[in-house]
Amino acid sequence: MTNYSNSTFKRKAAKPTKRSKLSRVSKTPITKLKKKLWQLCRSIIIKRYGNTCYPCGAFGLSGSNLHIGHFIPSSVCSAAVRYDLENLRPSCYRCNIHLSGNWPAYEEHLKRDGIDVEALKQHNRDTQGMKADNVWYEAKISEYESILEELETMI
Repeated sequence: MTNYSNSTFKRKAAKPTKRSKLSRVSKTPITKLKKKLWQLCRSIIIKRYGNTCYPCGAFGLSGSNLHIGHFIPSSVCSAAVRYDLENLRPSCYRCNIHLSGNWPAYEEHLKRDGIDVEALKQHNRDTQGMKADNVWYEAKISEYESILEELETMI
């Protein structure tokens, strides 16, 4: 039996684990407005297009598999296009996450539905870098609330 107590190989003392700070959701007024506007967008898109994946056609999406996908990704689009209803459609987890939006099929489907894709891209370029303030978000929220009311009365 070997005695390692006198060995030159010493066990290092365990370092205390670093705890990450808990991420907290910002409670600034603009963050609350963004969250409310996104919920309105989500409700409108689901009421308009149902629970079928727009790019691939998968039917019966629900729960964590039902995403609202952006044709122009939210990471590169302006605030005006991020919440533009022409840029949003229901999407399954596979298309939205694994296929990065499945934009070739998404674009084809948009063109088939008569959406001017080039105008949407130009609108993004024109509004790129513009800051949206509380007034802009409040105006969009009131506009989308009225759209949602119309959709609910139609059903």
